[in-house]
Amino acid sequence: MNKLILLIATLFCTISYSQKVSDTPLSEITATYLEVTVSGTPLSSKHYANIDYGQKANNKQLKNDDGTPMIFNSVIDVMNYLDSKEYELIHINSNVVDGFTRTNYFFRKKKSSACTCTSSTPMMPALG
Repeated sequence: MNKLILLIATLFCTISYSQKVSDTPLSEITATYLEVTVSGTPLSSKHYANIDYGQKANNKQLKNDDGTPMIFNSVIDVMNYLDSKEYELIHINSNVVDGFTRTNYFFRKKKSSACTCTSSTPMMPALG
């Protein structure tokens, strides 16, 4: 019985765990587009994602529920994370300013793959 309670508590914590940008849970952001910059120290495995979805807030860093910054292993780790949250990469832009390269990654919320066809025209039979 104790194992069942522990399992349910663990599942609840896992399901209720969310990520936030400017105190807004990522799952509640209704914006279609995101601009993402990834910061980190060279030769380090700690990378941080800063997300701009048009909000006014200054703090755009992606954080856990407890307010600590989410740490990623690489830029690809950030991309895979956003893909799991139903965003797709659509453009990458790099600029060099004062010898430093700044790369912006643009994501769009994935469109539903469900067919919204309303045509009543029957499909043509296959030619054989």
